[in-house]
Amino acid sequence: MQHHQLPLTQAYKRFLVCTSSALGLLTLFAVPAMAEPAASRMTVRANIKQEATWSSNPLLAVNGGKALWGSTTSPELVFKSITPKLQFNANARIDENVFNQSSHDSTDIILSSNISKNNQRWSVALRSGINYDTTRTSELTNYDLVQVDRHHLGLSIGPRVSFSPSPVDTISLSGLVQASRYEGDAFTNYNTYTVSPSYARQFDPNNSGNVSVQIYRYQTTRNNASRKDSWSPSFGWQTTLTPRLSANASVGAQASRQYIYGISTTSWTWNTVFSGGLSYKGEQDNLSFSASRSNSSYGNGTDALQTSFSIMDSHKINPRVSLSFGAGYLTSEYEATVVGSMESMTNGNLGITYRLTDDFNLTANYKYRYETLVNRSQSVQDHAVTIGLTFHPDGWTL
Repeated sequence: MQHHQLPLTQAYKRFLVCTSSALGLLTLFAVPAMAEPAASRMTVRANIKQEATWSSNPLLAVNGGKALWGSTTSPELVFKSITPKLQFNANARIDENVFNQSSHDSTDIILSSNISKNNQRWSVALRSGINYDTTRTSELTNYDLVQVDRHHLGLSIGPRVSFSPSPVDTISLSGLVQASRYEGDAFTNYNTYTVSPSYARQFDPNNSGNVSVQIYRYQTTRNNASRKDSWSPSFGWQTTLTPRLSANASVGAQASRQYIYGISTTSWTWNTVFSGGLSYKGEQDNLSFSASRSNSSYGNGTDALQTSFSIMDSHKINPRVSLSFGAGYLTSEYEATVVGSMESMTNGNLGITYRLTDDFNLTANYKYRYETLVNRSQSVQDHAVTIGLTFHPDGWTL
């Protein structure tokens, strides 16, 4: 069985440079030309973060990985252009990773952009992203496939168009295409395609509801490809309970069917899907809780129905010191069992941020991960500590 490999050649690297340059040129020239000069507001912000990291098992290896320690330097550029009808923002970040194990050294490139244009009734938007990194950061787990990092290229593009026939009604159609490509053949290249028509109604200033259908396909790119199709009708509600407390919930049903080369196509299977959240914003605390059950694709050639729960809190002790806390749990259900796929993961993190000056922040963070794998008796865990210094000066208005 042959995979399409990620071509890490000079030509491929030139492609990344050209793509980065094209995004930069679009940011600096195309958008300002489209904007309305008299009413436009364009800002550029640059920051840089230096982190020292240590991880006991960075790839979540089943038989115990080697401890990893080193440095990550991350310069970032953020551009925003806002007019009454047009909004555009773009982010470009480079992560330069240098570790005690040279196999983990990498130069990661993270690019994203979002452009939207609207009038009284119509709105169109397009978001895109390019991630050139390694499997240490692109994957939730290593699936115990390899003991070294593999290069990964992630691409995404998502258009959206909406029409408002009245001030309280909105009809929308959105799409998303995502692609993941990996170096070598340990991981599996795949694409996902999503189309979502929806209708939303604003009942009053504090309450709105919506009905939507998500049509989804996951497909590997190997010669003997496998795929999974699903469609999910759902109903949702968003409400503002108090000036500080808001909530949202959506529930529906999903019909899914999987095709694997050489095996008869399965019949349609029905499952419950949902998403929801609760958010509180106070003077000292920003607290949020979320829960979901939806499709999730993985780099070992599987697509699962993933159920996840998470809670996050940021607590400001005083104007200079703040604490952060987070915890999460997820499980994955597969139509076809693949040994070594992720069965469940529990994670938690605790951090502190100290504001040295208006331009400098000092941070420290601890993160714990615990994982179980399908048809594997061993569990996997990782402890990680990060200490960082961030320089974030005020932006410039153009």
